[in-house]
Amino acid sequence: GVMGIAPDVNIATYNPFNANGHTGWGEVVTGILSMQPSGLKGANQFGRTSIINLSLGEPGWVASQGLADIFALKDVQKVNQDTVYVIAAGNDGVTQNADIEWYFGNDNATTIFVGSVNPTGEISFFSNRPGDTCLLDNGVCHAGNELYMRTVVAPGELLLMSDGQGGVTRHSGTSFAAPLVSGAIALLHDRWPWLAKEPEASAEIIFHSARDLGAPGPDEVYGW
Repeated sequence: GVMGIAPDVNIATYNPFNANGHTGWGEVVTGILSMQPSGLKGANQFGRTSIINLSLGEPGWVASQGLADIFALKDVQKVNQDTVYVIAAGNDGVTQNADIEWYFGNDNATTIFVGSVNPTGEISFFSNRPGDTCLLDNGVCHAGNELYMRTVVAPGELLLMSDGQGGVTRHSGTSFAAPLVSGAIALLHDRWPWLAKEPEASAEIIFHSARDLGAPGPDEVYGW
């Protein structure tokens, strides 16, 4: 089989999609809340979850307003306090062209959006890109709130993985790049357990240790 990035972690899963592959943000909220610590309604069997990988989104967006809206919900804000959200950028091959309102505050979600690169380190043709859009604070784009400042890329083409039948297969997409970042954060939390309660510090380590691709420094295609 395939070992993966962090083979010793405990993983709790929630599938928000119906038989037709569709879902709504309400179902995504249910999934996030199911990652709450043991003893709370819908709790997973492993206790508190420090990393939530979201391989979903709205077509044409890296970060959509719907996603921002659910992170601002009171129940979800409780999860935000000690959780890193790793989010697939999407596979439409487009550059986001509209800002979104982000609800900055004490319980703001810590997010890392993940695009895909091919085996030579170039942006995948299908990978969505953050462009020059911004996460707005009451309609204002402050320096450092650009979407590309919350973005990285990881390998997302022809990744080898278990096929569930004892063999292996290959798949492509930002949904396969994002878990590599989640696995890297899991290694950080294993080595330095205090980081599991410091989501922003965890994200900053990922951002500042990323290998620079594209234009020097964080850019509108590759992020960090």
